[in-house]
Amino acid sequence: MKKSTIKISFHFILFFLFTSICTGAVFQEPVAENPNTFKSRFLFSEGFKVSTDTEIETPEYTKEKPIKSSYNNIFNQKPVIEKTFSPESGRPLVKARYIRPSLHSVHSIMEKYKSIPGGVTLEGTGKGLSKIQSAIFDKTENVFIINKNIRYTSPVSSSEMKYILHAINTDNRMGVSLGDPGVVYGSLTSGSIPCINLKLTDHFLGCIVFANNKWIRNYDFPDNYRPRKLIHSGGGYAVYFNLEDFNFIKDGDTIVPTESTLTITLIPLTDKKGPEGGYLPDFDRIAKGKIPGEFESNISHIVKNVGFYQNDVRLSKANAYGEAAAFARTLQANEISLETLINSM
Repeated sequence: MKKSTIKISFHFILFFLFTSICTGAVFQEPVAENPNTFKSRFLFSEGFKVSTDTEIETPEYTKEKPIKSSYNNIFNQKPVIEKTFSPESGRPLVKARYIRPSLHSVHSIMEKYKSIPGGVTLEGTGKGLSKIQSAIFDKTENVFIINKNIRYTSPVSSSEMKYILHAINTDNRMGVSLGDPGVVYGSLTSGSIPCINLKLTDHFLGCIVFANNKWIRNYDFPDNYRPRKLIHSGGGYAVYFNLEDFNFIKDGDTIVPTESTLTITLIPLTDKKGPEGGYLPDFDRIAKGKIPGEFESNISHIVKNVGFYQNDVRLSKANAYGEAAAFARTLQANEISLETLINSM
């Protein structure tokens, strides 16, 4: 079988698996079947095609202090930030934090995305990188050569990096939001492998937060945790996962990624949609601090165990895309032509 056929077949295998399991990280108000039973509706009805084109392969709110909650003592003693050991892959550490939405933070999100991302976004430039004067790509080793003698190994394949560079070159934003319909933020090719993998990450983490046990009933959770289901409804919610703060250091003649941050925010929604089809926030419930304790408990579980989850292939892959996007934005900020790099791959 030819190499191109293998790549295309792999795309369609992922497409089949993804469309078989996907729901979104958006929780609509449950439908009461009886006083003691609520049937939750988790949304995913986006139709999309897998791309077989192998040739084109900090909002301000994050500065707020993490929540102090009476619901779970994890929030009462220290900031909700967990630092972890590096995964076996040698990629950077991942920290995690949960921040409750405020009117200011949600307005900042809306200003950037025009709706609430009930999904995964990748933000920021690479921190700790010095002035970049030149960059070329060595496709034989999947390595960028910076300033003629400094090496940076791409965290993703060359075909995936081409998708990332192409997207950042067109639009600084990058993210996905599952829902009805789904939304791709920025210019990441819909149906590309990075786009599909980000949606898989959204689906996986969203199922934990909203206790959608249909898809995770056989998952081996740390400490035998079982996600808590909502007992009393108060409307719809979107859980927003933002990967940001990608840090790098120079170790000899090599650039090494050191850490990143996963910020989780749970945002009350109205039943209205934005111009791109995304969900809109319920500012009244946000002002009142209406957040279900069950969902916060599930989020705190992810935060406490981020060292475990960062080794799950879905979050690990999303973090690698975030690192790649941060590096691409840094190149762009240093006036390096992303188009030239894309053409050299």
